[in-house]
Amino acid sequence: MSRIRSIHPRIFTDEHYASLSIYARELLKGLWCEAWDDGVVEWRPMRLKMRIFPLDTVDVEALLAELVREKFIMHLDAGGKEFAVIRNFRKWQKPKKPMASGVLPDHLLAYIGLKPGESAGKVYGVDQPAPPAPGDDEDHDEVGAPPVDAPPVENRFRTGGEIPRQKGGREEGRKVEGSLRSPPPRESATGTPAAPVGEGSSSNQPEDGDFQAFWAAYPTEARTAPDYARRAYAKARQLGATPAAILSALAREAARCGARGMLAPAAWLKGGSWRMAADEPPRAAAPVASDARLAGFGIEDHMALGQWREARANAWRTRSAAHNAMPEDERRLALWDKIEGYRPLVARFLLAHEPAGTEQGESLPV
Repeated sequence: MSRIRSIHPRIFTDEHYASLSIYARELLKGLWCEAWDDGVVEWRPMRLKMRIFPLDTVDVEALLAELVREKFIMHLDAGGKEFAVIRNFRKWQKPKKPMASGVLPDHLLAYIGLKPGESAGKVYGVDQPAPPAPGDDEDHDEVGAPPVDAPPVENRFRTGGEIPRQKGGREEGRKVEGSLRSPPPRESATGTPAAPVGEGSSSNQPEDGDFQAFWAAYPTEARTAPDYARRAYAKARQLGATPAAILSALAREAARCGARGMLAPAAWLKGGSWRMAADEPPRAAAPVASDARLAGFGIEDHMALGQWREARANAWRTRSAAHNAMPEDERRLALWDKIEGYRPLVARFLLAHEPAGTEQGESLPV
């Protein structure tokens, strides 16, 4: 049975360890996991190969011989069986309740790193193998296996199915949302989300007809997340919103922003737009006068043109303190050089239609 072991980080820079072949290093770490707590592991190359190198084509017998040659392990014959003993095993491994194999002679206790007087661990009978684990078809004749009648050890790392049920949840009558067994949300015949089953109507819960009217009035392009929208609608009603106020604010917002500029219904309700005055008439978006001369302008071009016009009206001052510290003519030249270098489309427009202040029209009145 494999065990969890510790690895000291300095082993990777140890010259003796680095002199091993790469597969011998892996075999040594695998032996730590396969060994009993007294550093003894059965000398069974075929089993070690299956457990440590299941997908590699390696000669474990030769690797064991390499570890013996480099004095990382030693070969031991005991009771008609062969074993490997790992040198200084207990110097670096500190099991809390060590279980020994029972075959290690006393004169090898110092070899595995034990100090005088220290015990290798509790020894289980050789003739009492451990009971087979579920799903394990291997033979369980390892030396030092616990007796059959030994009490089971509690698993400290249990799976979700083994964890005892906690109080609360469905057992206590509390509603649990988002369960994998919960039925999908129902929809009415009009396509609007229906109220969840089991929720009673109260003063804090919106009537289904009120929410359906809100959902039907919301722009189709922005309708998303109906479940979140229903909860946000109920919250708005709890905060004092009336269905008429919500619909009035929605009509005003849709007329101002357009269908594509609307937020998701839940976000719009949480933002508190329904708090706006209900008696305020809806206002259409102000028409933007189009200028054919600005054809092809991008956002940055419009911003640069606005900055130039604003600076021209304020003696070529901008929001930059360093720019405003220069003389007026230098401020104008610096701003013109910036527009001419980065926004040539704006520069050509100014030269053609608003030459005042440019290089060609610097003498014109501003």
